[in-house]
Amino acid sequence: MHATQQDIISILENAGLSADVSAIQGNTDLIKEAGIDSLEMMSVYLGIEEKFGIHIPDQDLDRLDTIDNIIQYLQKLPE
Repeated sequence: MHATQQDIISILENAGLSADVSAIQGNTDLIKEAGIDSLEMMSVYLGIEEKFGIHIPDQDLDRLDTIDNIIQYLQKLPE
């Protein structure tokens, strides 16, 4: 599955986060460094699922902590 950094940034922007999305880099920890809380992260996960037409199992959510990790995760999914 093809996903770009801009795809994920767009999802972050549309999630209504309190964090400054423009300051988030590919390797920025979304929770620890960017300050996105767990409720906001659920909006991000839902945005990813909606955009890419997938379901993210609960056991995979902890791995999706940076933009780079989200892209790598999506690339490993079958098309």
